[in-house]
Amino acid sequence: MKNNKKFKPLSLKLFTSIAGTVALIVAVFCLFNALFFPKYYMKREQEHLALTLDSVSNILNRKDFSVIDKSIELEKLSNDTNIDFIIFSPDNTVTYSSVPQSAIRYRAVFPRSSNKNAKGKNLLKVTPENNSYIINTNYLTALNTETIELFSILKSGYSVQLLTGVAPIKNGIVIFNKFILTLGVLCCFIILVCALWISRSLTRPLKELSAIANDMSSLKFEKKYEGSSNDEVGLLGESMNKMSDKLEKSITNLKNANIHLAQDVNRYEELVNSKNEFLSNVSHELKTPVSIIEAYAEGLSEMSLDESTRNSYCEVIIDESKKLNLLFRKLQSLMNLTSGAEHLDIQRYDISSQISEILKQKELLFRQSNLKVEFENNMPIYVWADEFLIEEVLLNYLTNAMKYSTGERLCKIKAEITDGTCRVSVFNTGNHISDEEAEKIWSSFYMIDKSRKRENDSQGLGLSIVSAIMKAHNKSCGMENTEGGVTFWFDLDASE
Repeated sequence: MKNNKKFKPLSLKLFTSIAGTVALIVAVFCLFNALFFPKYYMKREQEHLALTLDSVSNILNRKDFSVIDKSIELEKLSNDTNIDFIIFSPDNTVTYSSVPQSAIRYRAVFPRSSNKNAKGKNLLKVTPENNSYIINTNYLTALNTETIELFSILKSGYSVQLLTGVAPIKNGIVIFNKFILTLGVLCCFIILVCALWISRSLTRPLKELSAIANDMSSLKFEKKYEGSSNDEVGLLGESMNKMSDKLEKSITNLKNANIHLAQDVNRYEELVNSKNEFLSNVSHELKTPVSIIEAYAEGLSEMSLDESTRNSYCEVIIDESKKLNLLFRKLQSLMNLTSGAEHLDIQRYDISSQISEILKQKELLFRQSNLKVEFENNMPIYVWADEFLIEEVLLNYLTNAMKYSTGERLCKIKAEITDGTCRVSVFNTGNHISDEEAEKIWSSFYMIDKSRKRENDSQGLGLSIVSAIMKAHNKSCGMENTEGGVTFWFDLDASE
């Protein structure tokens, strides 16, 4: 089922999440600052006034200070704290004021004997050094300004009035809020840039892993994760690399298994076809001699024949019986070799001597077939092989040379050693064998010239027996078209 959901990159989700969180935090911070900071600031300013009152009281109580010294210290304190002082003597005359004389008349004067407001609420407070005071805000209509005023009657009899303007406080709050807002926007920008970088850094290896996974789904395993991070992404990359290697090995093994299975199926089909062909060929080979024997046997039993004709019929029956017997023996030998029932008797012997002995035994046959045979090597050559079966190979090669040699009818035998291997080759003059037929001549019952089959008393089993014998020795055999004729060869392990 096709997924119709719109793709949303993880980096975008991460970026928007961080950006939204930061924006929300800044907005909440600005809201809390606007709602609660002014009250907090006013409260701290009142505490500052109370602490300044203690400092003023300490200066006024200094007996080692003259009036001038006290005025200088009070002026310094006023400048340092940005608070105005109005100090009254016990007789209510101004002894010190940082406020211009023209503005004193606009200041409210609190009653010296009362510590309650009109509603009866107790306004009396105490500083850390036990100086009682009353604090309140006051709006001066004439000056169009609002102040925070602290009034206290000290134990020394002085009355102290501390004043600080509300307007500077409000301006400071506004400036502070603007600063916080600007700082918040700047922090948001920096954090968003960092969030963008972090999101890309975190999603880059995930994109790489996604590309590797896509290749793996297409059975491509060349790409590997090359990250070196020691986190969950790194562990995932290592796991994907291991999975990629295992999948590649499994698929390779599966493909090899499929190839072997296909080869086995082909071999099985070839075996079945070969078996069917073999049975067909056996039936064909048996059909002719059996038919001949049957016909001549019926002639002997049903016809009135003279002695000479009867002897002739018997000779034909005997001859065809011998051919059948030879065919059966060759088939038995071939079956034993191909099934592994034939046990090799490997011995070390001189193959040159073996070849010479065979040529001596078959000399009459060579002369009758008008075949000239040359053996170019009479030096001893020792090999490891089953002497009886190798003799069968040599006899088959020589038999083919007698049957198929043409022209000058020459056969040359060579035995040569190269790199511990002895190659025996049998050359005979004659026509070349085509590449197509060169592959078939090693099959059972195959003959190049089928019209001469009975003329040569051949069943087409000779070279298939040679092939089976050499396979039993785990050695090679073959055929080559050479100048003037054809060369058949086989290899054996040579012995020093």
